[in-house]
Amino acid sequence: MVMGLKKVISFLLMVFTLMVTGSGCWNYREIDKLTIVTGAAVDKAEDTGKYIVTVEAIEIQPGAQDVETTSRVLSSEEQTIFYAIRNLAKHTGERLYWSHAKTVIISRELANEGLLPVIDLIARDQETRFSMLLYISDKKTAKEILEANDVPSDNVSYFLAELKNLKSTIPEYPTTTIKSFVLDVNEEGVEPLIPVVCITENNGESIPNIKGSVVFKKDKAIGYLNEIDTRTVLLIKNEIKGGVIVHNIDEEKETKKLTLEIFKNKTKIIPRYVDGEVMIEVKMETNVSIAEMTGEIHVTTEKEYFALKESIEDQIEKQCRETIKRVQKEYGSDVFGFGREIKARMPKIWKEIGTEWDDRFKDLKVSVESNIQIRNTALLREPIEKLTR
Repeated sequence: MVMGLKKVISFLLMVFTLMVTGSGCWNYREIDKLTIVTGAAVDKAEDTGKYIVTVEAIEIQPGAQDVETTSRVLSSEEQTIFYAIRNLAKHTGERLYWSHAKTVIISRELANEGLLPVIDLIARDQETRFSMLLYISDKKTAKEILEANDVPSDNVSYFLAELKNLKSTIPEYPTTTIKSFVLDVNEEGVEPLIPVVCITENNGESIPNIKGSVVFKKDKAIGYLNEIDTRTVLLIKNEIKGGVIVHNIDEEKETKKLTLEIFKNKTKIIPRYVDGEVMIEVKMETNVSIAEMTGEIHVTTEKEYFALKESIEDQIEKQCRETIKRVQKEYGSDVFGFGREIKARMPKIWKEIGTEWDDRFKDLKVSVESNIQIRNTALLREPIEKLTR
């Protein structure tokens, strides 16, 4: 992650040097007067009702042989977000450069009120990008996340942006950008999810971490899903291609654990119209291999293989049904995109039920079918602990 940050800074230095040395550049700026924003946090003051915009910024100081950089956290409190952003220049003496900003962290209070006004004002800057990642803070303020100072890259915003690269191995949170959020808000039959960022204490260090997600109804936050439920939603939405499954095998004397690594997954959401009623079939095809097992778990015979396969499929189906039911009853928000699939595959039916979808989703019948293929079960016939006795 540190190397990634250095590459970005080196690239920016090269670009800005060309801007300075090139003739007739319309957007000329002195390189020693640039403050590069890497991320932002937006809060609302309880006592004044004013918006607090906090940015994490890198100041570039070109040297004779290398680039020197310093990270700063700057805050401004004003009546509007736009005014607060503009007012940040008072801290630096020059306008901030937003083209390489990676993240926007928003307080839960503002998320409850509605995100579109916040996003709209941030996105109005010509230099900001719709690919900026959105997060909801689990702290009282979003600013507290940017103030965490124990990250490997010394830059919280870039650290959070790099965490998305772990999604293929630890798929416990969605990747939500400004663009994807706005699209989900404005599309029928689907609601947004935004990951939650928290501060984890580890050996005296405060490190940002992503845990679970916030459920939205249009642009307003209405609830929270833990890591397991979030991962299950992503599995149903066909957004998981890797990661692990921990399978428990309960026996009289002990509970054995089997860790499976996912190599491939494909989920299909299939709408059906039966006896005048719409229902959804969720079908998953997942290829896994055994990564670790505790206790004696035999999978060498065909009978043992199919018994294990059925047990894993039952666990996945059970978890999917529980998560779907929880979202339906507690939040009534179609974060799975079931309505979107009905609209795409059954447009005539959607015209009849689309305006009632919020109510219909709560009682929607959903069946789940998991098909697991276990690779290389013969390579490890017994746990290593038994072989070394």
